[in-house]
Amino acid sequence: MKLRIDRVKPGMFLTKSVYLNNSMPLIFVKEGDSKEITEKELELLKNKGVRDLYVDFELPKIGTVSGETEELAEQILLANDYGNAVKVADMITTEILNETPYSYDLNMYFLQNQDLYNHSVHTTSFAIALTKKINEDYNMNLNYREIALSCLLHDVGKNVSLNELAEFKKLSFNRTYFPDADLSCFDKYDPRCYPIYSWGKIAKESSISSLVKTSILIQDENESKTGPLNFDMKQLTVKNNKVALVAKIINTCSYFDDLLYQVSTGELVEKIKQDISDRKIDKVVGSLLLRYIPIYPVGTKVILSNGLEATVIGDNPNYPDRPVISVMMNGIENEFDLLTNTTVTIKEINRRDFEFLKSGREK
Repeated sequence: MKLRIDRVKPGMFLTKSVYLNNSMPLIFVKEGDSKEITEKELELLKNKGVRDLYVDFELPKIGTVSGETEELAEQILLANDYGNAVKVADMITTEILNETPYSYDLNMYFLQNQDLYNHSVHTTSFAIALTKKINEDYNMNLNYREIALSCLLHDVGKNVSLNELAEFKKLSFNRTYFPDADLSCFDKYDPRCYPIYSWGKIAKESSISSLVKTSILIQDENESKTGPLNFDMKQLTVKNNKVALVAKIINTCSYFDDLLYQVSTGELVEKIKQDISDRKIDKVVGSLLLRYIPIYPVGTKVILSNGLEATVIGDNPNYPDRPVISVMMNGIENEFDLLTNTTVTIKEINRRDFEFLKSGREK
């Protein structure tokens, strides 16, 4: 694929040698081979006035963390081993912060099972990426471990036994934020109460801060309005703005991961915008999610409204549904910026690529 040099990133692979004025090659690539380009080499080529490069790149990663971390997350969540949750939260945080920003492919989530631990790891990954941008752009100092722990454990209450409910009744419930909470849900299972059940599972864990525990309690703002907590988010924001913000981040990122299984990628942006308008998710955090997590990462294969196939080669901040694409027409690669070329839209992801990858993973 031919790309303008300003769209080439370190880690992509050169597929053709790079020449300047038909002289000796600046970088030689044997025909049929490829060479990973480094940041230093890329800077050299830019300084030499090279305008275009022929490159290839690996498909974005399936998920955001290593298999080892995924497996450990599954073990601690299935075994209710919440004392080790800190270790998993730190592993996810380290891997996300050290990863090339947003190198994962959201569309691959359609291929994964929507079970408790996968959802929790995905929610954590989105939240860490989002928190990193919030900290950088708004000069905040949100604690990554607390965000990661809050997300990793936010849904553990969805798998609760009657014996656990009896034990929860013995716990001392902090009524600082929830003076009118109805705790009769500890007498029998009530699906509205899973944030409280999540809190009950971790209430005695000394390694988990009170901010994490309280954030988990209020992570589902909308459901709790009709549930036992009976709280007002505005009042909570006055009492502890950081707790409210962490809860909104959990709620938004959990919602986002759920949404990936419910609508097509082409409908995703409009659905999020509509739910922000309907106040189903927080306006500020939801808008930041759209800004910072691209819906069509570089490398995504898409089908356009005119029927042509294209590859995403760049994004437009604030307009995640209008990326820059490359289209092969009459044997020539053409670049189009969908932000300025409004006659064409993305209809859907090219599912053939994903079905092929899925069949390969299942073998």
